[in-house]
Amino acid sequence: MAGAPIPTATPAPSPASSLGGLQLPLSGMFQQLNSETENTAVGQFAILHDIGDAIRDRVVQFLQWVSGGR
Repeated sequence: MAGAPIPTATPAPSPASSLGGLQLPLSGMFQQLNSETENTAVGQFAILHDIGDAIRDRVVQFLQWVSGGR
């Protein structure tokens, strides 16, 4: 007696082939995101630098005041 036939499944599409059509749009989106992230980081760094300068100036003023201007 022959065994019952074993069903076979069709292979699932590979991730590369299913995303192939999205590769170019995703690449452009990531390039834009990287550019925007860089611009944001540059702006934030500038703000932090300005805050640091302002704090330093206030500390120097306070120390001069406490020490009687010496």
